[in-house]
Amino acid sequence: MNEKAKILEMLNEGKITVDEAEKLLNAVNEVKSNEFQAPKPPKAPASPSSSKTKGKIKIEVLSSDGDNVRISVPLKLVKAIDKMLPNKVALELEEEGINLRDLISNIDETIDEIDEDLVNIVSSEGDNVRIYIEK
Repeated sequence: MNEKAKILEMLNEGKITVDEAEKLLNAVNEVKSNEFQAPKPPKAPASPSSSKTKGKIKIEVLSSDGDNVRISVPLKLVKAIDKMLPNKVALELEEEGINLRDLISNIDETIDEIDEDLVNIVSSEGDNVRIYIEK
């Protein structure tokens, strides 16, 4: 497991705070950037409300035969993804018209606008898949 994955795992387990995870990710990135200097695309300016990101992305799969899955991802974790996103991937996404860094930096405003399920599917067998944001 690499350093970034370990940091995210510690954050997910509650062993460190989001601020501590961000500092650790920055330190890992700084060490790696000193090892190999590659051109970086310009980063979107940080949202002034970046510290107030609250809520979770919830994924629920309720199976008619009892195999149920519930996943909860803190939205603060989404901001950490920006720090881990390889520049090559960001550039490839931008070529496809997707500016992931802008989406992440504006996550607070986007979340405030969502008032319904992102996905809600019920199959004919009674299986249910629901993805929503818990604010």
